[in-house]
Amino acid sequence: MSVDCKLVDYDCIALKLRDVISLTDKFYSRKIKELGLPILMNHIPLFYILSDSEQPLAFTDIYNTWEISKSSLSEVINKYHNMGFVEKILSTEDKRSFTVVLTEEGQKIREELDRISEQLLTKFYSNFDNTTRDKFEKNVDHIISNLRDI
Repeated sequence: MSVDCKLVDYDCIALKLRDVISLTDKFYSRKIKELGLPILMNHIPLFYILSDSEQPLAFTDIYNTWEISKSSLSEVINKYHNMGFVEKILSTEDKRSFTVVLTEEGQKIREELDRISEQLLTKFYSNFDNTTRDKFEKNVDHIISNLRDI
């Protein structure tokens, strides 16, 4: 359970970052519900992974990028394939393999997610000037880079 920074004053940056993640998740969940999007919040990465590619992606490529279990990924892909948001293109060489691409309806979901993200970033950076925002983002990149080694 996340502790609200407004209620507890603590110096541990890890707890503060956890709150940022928790509040971000709540924002996305609320917006997805308000818009009636038929996706789960924890499945958002699939729409970004697929739409950022210029061509259909192999299951293995999605697996390596998202880093969830193969069985979970298979379930997620099948769910959104059955809903018409992704297309599975079977390989002509190996009937067991396929590539995945967003359909037009899947692209619409991604566009809605982009709008949600823009709303979140507007709120997130509401008291930042451009210089502060750039420095903050560079510092976060440095932190991520530093933590990859542990």
